[in-house]
Amino acid sequence: MPMTVNLANMVTVSTGTAAYNVDMAAALLTALPPLVIYFLLGKFFVQGIAGPDVPTGRVCQTNVNLIDLAPTVLAAAGCDATIALPGTSLLRLADEADDPSRIGFSEYHAVGSPSAAYLVRQGRWAYHHYVGYEPELFDEEADPGQTVNLAGNSTYANVVAHMASLLRAMLDPVAVDRRAKDDQNALIASVGGREAALQLGPKGATPVPGS
Repeated sequence: MPMTVNLANMVTVSTGTAAYNVDMAAALLTALPPLVIYFLLGKFFVQGIAGPDVPTGRVCQTNVNLIDLAPTVLAAAGCDATIALPGTSLLRLADEADDPSRIGFSEYHAVGSPSAAYLVRQGRWAYHHYVGYEPELFDEEADPGQTVNLAGNSTYANVVAHMASLLRAMLDPVAVDRRAKDDQNALIASVGGREAALQLGPKGATPVPGS
């Protein structure tokens, strides 16, 4: 079980007063070991990502993803991966010419979203795909705040089709959404159903003192 869940459960009580002070103390104690490691050894990682092999005065425009972090850490530490890893070291990307064709990708299946949400970035385009809802397309160069949805504009129909094809080349958005919901439903069932699940975990923000 994730440490954050354990910490939240420490203050989830059915009677009495939630012990938020205990939660805060536990959070500090949990954060202490990685902080100590960072302060003692962090300089070696920083040296790795800011060393002589990293070009200075250059902003890399290539899209990157979370899966690039593991190869980056290994490269910065001078270690070789024992297994094939997805992604590419940021050190390598920083030393190469910008690659506008490289895809940036993320997906969301959690609270507040009735269905899966996917993001595909390539070049100047940001494409949002929602299962059961209309997609969105934004021009990051002309509209970095993503305020004008171009997906419904026939001028950009080819762009929408291209970005959608990139997504479907990686996964089946409907099938992945269904698998995520099945996993969520199984988890809810394992704790006794929806009503029981709603009683677990934190109740929201820390209440106002005296309330």
